[in-house]
Amino acid sequence: MFLKNKDKKDKRKSPNAIRNMYGMTLCSFFAVLFFICISPLLRGEHYEFEERKLDEYQLLTNDVKAAIVKKEYNPESKILRIDYAFKSDSNNSKSLSNLNYKVDNRYIKQKTNDVKTKVFRPSDDYLVVISSNVPEDFGVIASTIKPEYIHPELANDPNDLKERSMKTYITESTKMMNENLKLQSMTVYEEEYIERTQDILNKEIKELEKKVELKTSANKQLDKNNEKLKTEMDFQTEDEKGTTGNEIKANETAINTNKKEIETLKEEIKLKEKKIDLLDEKKKTVDKK
Repeated sequence: MFLKNKDKKDKRKSPNAIRNMYGMTLCSFFAVLFFICISPLLRGEHYEFEERKLDEYQLLTNDVKAAIVKKEYNPESKILRIDYAFKSDSNNSKSLSNLNYKVDNRYIKQKTNDVKTKVFRPSDDYLVVISSNVPEDFGVIASTIKPEYIHPELANDPNDLKERSMKTYITESTKMMNENLKLQSMTVYEEEYIERTQDILNKEIKELEKKVELKTSANKQLDKNNEKLKTEMDFQTEDEKGTTGNEIKANETAINTNKKEIETLKEEIKLKEKKIDLLDEKKKTVDKK
C-alpha cells in the first residue's frame, strides 16, 4: 500500500519536473537573447558596420542616386562634415531641383538628441552637412538622408517619397581627421563646390585627351602597316594581292572611324573647357556676395 502511494506521488511530481525544466530552458533562451540585444549598447564600438566607399552611389529615389563624397571630423571642435552628391539617371535636372533633403546624424552611443546638424546646399546636386557636438571617439556615425519634394504638385506621384531614405554608416578613422575643419559660410561652400566641379572636369578632360592620344597613335601605326603592305604587294601573286588589298581597306576604314571619334572627343574637350570658364565667371559672382 505504501509503495503504491509512493508511485502515485512520483507520477504527480513528474509533470512538475518537466515544467520546471521547460521554464529553466526558456529563461536561459531569453537571457541569451537579452544579452545579444543589449550587447551593442555595451560593446558597440567593437562591432563592425558596413561602410560604403566614397563616391559609391546608391538609389535614393526612382530617378536619383546619392553618394557620400567627403567626410571629415575635427575632434577639438567636435564638428563633423559629410558631403553628399546626387545624380539623375535620366540626366533630368528637374528631378534634382524639385528635391529637398533632411539629414540626421547620430553616433552609436548617443542617448539624447544633442547633435545639431545644419544642411547647406551650394547646388541642386550637392549638400554640405555640418554636425556639431559630436564627441571624440564617437565610434560609428549613422547618417540618414531623406528626400522630400519641394513642389509635390510637380511630381508624377507626390507620395512616392514617403518611405524613401538612405542610411550610411561612417566609422571613425584617422583618415577623416581635419583639425582645420570648422563651420563656414554658404559662400565658402559654393566656392568649394565650384572648385570641386572644375577638378572633376579637368580629370575628365585628361581622360579624353588620353583617348585622343591613343587613337592618334593607332592611326599612325595603321598608316605604317598599310605602307608596308603596299610594298609587299609588289612581290605577291594575284590571289595574295587580293587578300592584302582587303587588309589595306580594313585598315583605312579603321583610320577613318578613329578620325571621326577623335573629332567627337575634341568637341567634348572644348565643351568641358567652356564649362570650366563659365564656372570661373560664376565664382567671381559668388565672391562678390
